[in-house]
Amino acid sequence: MRIRSVTLSLASTLTLFICISAALAQEKPNFSGTWKLNPAKSDLAGLPPYSAIVRIDHKELRITSTYKVNISGREIEETITFTTDGSETKNKTSDAEMTYKGRWEGLVMIREAKGKMSNGMSLTRQDWWTLSKDGKELTMRRHSSTDTAEEEVRFVLEKQ
Repeated sequence: MRIRSVTLSLASTLTLFICISAALAQEKPNFSGTWKLNPAKSDLAGLPPYSAIVRIDHKELRITSTYKVNISGREIEETITFTTDGSETKNKTSDAEMTYKGRWEGLVMIREAKGKMSNGMSLTRQDWWTLSKDGKELTMRRHSSTDTAEEEVRFVLEKQ
């Protein structure tokens, strides 16, 4: 009876070890590709009509994303590069000079940005990037704050 109990205990421990090892070994998502904003699935928090194409080149530890955005007929294109190891990367966008830092939290890429907008206001952003299991949908949840306002938006992009 005791041998059977020890055998079951060892089998349970081994199964638990295999499950934990598999979970820890999950590969981090690769965001590379061309993505198109799906406004119907997104929560744009009252932004005017908005369309976007995002081209991402993700070679761990570096992510470069080029955004082609159209907001109410105004076209903007900008490229942002950051690393995923927490080190700082400086970028100049159309309306701000920003310092970006990226880091992994499990399978979620967290990108933080701080800087000054062209009007002198401080701007901070925190983005959470997640990839659907089938790799066809990228969700970017964003919290932004300035000296006078805060905003939460969710961009849902579909792989092209």
